[in-house]
Amino acid sequence: KAWVENPGYLLSRKALEIGQITTVPIPVDEEGIDVGFGETHAPDAALALVTAGQQAPLGPTLSLARRRQLLEWAARAQAWIIEDDYLGELQLKRRAAPALASQDRAGRVIHIGTFSKTISPTLRLGFVVVPPALVPRFDEAAACLSSAPGP
Repeated sequence: KAWVENPGYLLSRKALEIGQITTVPIPVDEEGIDVGFGETHAPDAALALVTAGQQAPLGPTLSLARRRQLLEWAARAQAWIIEDDYLGELQLKRRAAPALASQDRAGRVIHIGTFSKTISPTLRLGFVVVPPALVPRFDEAAACLSSAPGP
């Protein structure tokens, strides 16, 4: 099971469902994803997919209290957090919030993002920052999935 923000980015939810992961919609309010709701309604989830920097589509930044609560849940449950940095690099009204991954002491956050807003979407350039324990698995997956070099 995976917690997904409700409302949230539908294509991310669909990607999880294609991977045969059951998604559990978790409400979002002015502080971001409601971690307490998730703990009550899906305590056995193995994953949470969040847009902590700027929630899509509502816009709040995940509060410090909710960040701590989410990280504590992940460490306790041995669950993973996928931090989708959608719009994280594009802040017009205030300084961007630090990545949730920067506060992760248990190695449970996988941080993903792109440079589509700051450079160009035509480059299709993205990144993944993983905890050290996952680097070998991600290296292997990248080697298998990367395209062959051109002539």
